[in-house]
Amino acid sequence: MNRKVFVLMILGVVLLTACVAAEEATAIPVASPSPVVLPTQTAVPPTPIPTDLPTLTTQPLSFVAATYRDEAAGFELDYPAEWGKPFSMGGGDRGSIMQFRVSEEAQLDVVVLLWDPKGDLGAFLANHHVAWDTSGINVISEEATTLADGRSAARIVVQGSDGARGFFFFTTLGDRYLQLSGGGDLELLAEISRTVRPLG
Repeated sequence: MNRKVFVLMILGVVLLTACVAAEEATAIPVASPSPVVLPTQTAVPPTPIPTDLPTLTTQPLSFVAATYRDEAAGFELDYPAEWGKPFSMGGGDRGSIMQFRVSEEAQLDVVVLLWDPKGDLGAFLANHHVAWDTSGINVISEEATTLADGRSAARIVVQGSDGARGFFFFTTLGDRYLQLSGGGDLELLAEISRTVRPLG
């Protein structure tokens, strides 16, 4: 199975996962502006911090960044500016998909889903594990993490029966779930996932 088929299979599993609870879910109408890509802002010199407090350090990005912001869903992230603007793969009441750069180097899909139960990342992940097991996809690594605002998130690397690997990142956005998924340069995709910032 080639990489394109693997990515399409992963996308199919994602859409299947989103539809599992369709009969129990209530559609929530969303009337909001389309997501926009903002230029990355110039860093402001840091304010001096008292020496008796611990400091958080962040590594510089390995790429020149552009910022993707989705006001309606309530998040933003940085991605390589050379990728150009993402394009919509469609959406509706239960979610939306934006795709970034389709190439052999890397591909990233940003998916916002409405799924029941709402706000239960553990149940959402368990559902994905069942779908992967059923599809013969193996979990290679799974890392639980926390975003800057304290919400839980997870990074997962999977491998298909043909040996092709895929990357997933999951967190909650109010009643919805944010999923980043893709293939190619998995280290780059993980780096992008570390830039996810909830808004408000």
